[in-house]
Amino acid sequence: MSLGLFDIVGIALAGVIGVLASNSFTQTESSQQLDRLLGLVSLESRAPSYAILILALITLLFFLTKTLLALYFSRQTFKFLANQQSHISSLLVSKVLNSEYIWLRKQEPHALSTSLILGVSAATTNTLGQFMLLASEVALIFLFLF
Repeated sequence: MSLGLFDIVGIALAGVIGVLASNSFTQTESSQQLDRLLGLVSLESRAPSYAILILALITLLFFLTKTLLALYFSRQTFKFLANQQSHISSLLVSKVLNSEYIWLRKQEPHALSTSLILGVSAATTNTLGQFMLLASEVALIFLFLF
């Protein structure tokens, strides 16, 4: 969810680049807000083309950082899911194998095998996926309201 902030900052910087390019093309003077923003990165006294280049590099850095962090977090998430799925599957198989024979004979083999093999995977992935979707949507709405 927090990776969305990199997108928001990158898009805002792209907008600043557009305003700078428009101002330099039409030869109009920049606003005080734009000068303050350029002052944050010490570009207020530089030529517009230089400021555009530096801001474009910073924007690219934000988007690259977001992409690399998204890949890293996805890898960590799927590694965690695989470990959890393995743990739950081993517990479930252990419970089934340690159950009474009479109970085991009454179960439908297809339903039991599907539950043991695919059920844990689906439950783990769907639960986390729905939680992540809900959390990211709530965070996005909060950011829009803010």
